[in-house]
Amino acid sequence: MSFRTLMALAAEYDLELDQMDAINAFVNCPLEEEEVVFMKMPPGFERRGKVLRLRKALYGLRRSPLLWQQHLTASLEKIGFKTVPQEPCVMMKGAVIVFFYVDDIIWAYRKRDQQVATEAISGLQQRYKMSILGEPKWFLGIRILRHRPSRTIWLTQDAYIDKIAHKYVPDKLGIKPPSTPMATNEELVSEPIQARDQDKHSYLQKSPD
Repeated sequence: MSFRTLMALAAEYDLELDQMDAINAFVNCPLEEEEVVFMKMPPGFERRGKVLRLRKALYGLRRSPLLWQQHLTASLEKIGFKTVPQEPCVMMKGAVIVFFYVDDIIWAYRKRDQQVATEAISGLQQRYKMSILGEPKWFLGIRILRHRPSRTIWLTQDAYIDKIAHKYVPDKLGIKPPSTPMATNEELVSEPIQARDQDKHSYLQKSPD
């Protein structure tokens, strides 16, 4: 919802948009001293009877996303940003907005506030290794199409739809995709047998929600 709201604001007020990606974001976050996590040594570095103690967050650690969110928030607060109430991943400094979802970050600002935004982006680059992506074209699998003269932004998941279509109706089979999700002339009969977990998962993947 926050992302869609931000895109609506950008379209309505013709805001500038910039996207950046934090590289290896989680490893910037030290674990608290009382949080003890051990891990096996990587192949080729094993030592009998020895394990490693994790000092920083890693991908796969359950707390890593929260630690990164707290770390990034603290960094943004140091350069003057404040969290929007009820939206922990949206922060503002004046009229400059920054929205982040894990390591994906989007900035929105008016042209007259470009210097403030540029200084903020530079401040984060000094703290973290960042990849600057320019105007956002994709975000979390959503394609972003923009027509600034009409102040319009379209958000489309056509790539995801194509992926699902190719998964369940492979082109190599030469099968024409059906016009409806299931046959309309099938008789539905109740089945007392409980569905398998893999069947439930497959069904949920087909569901648009």
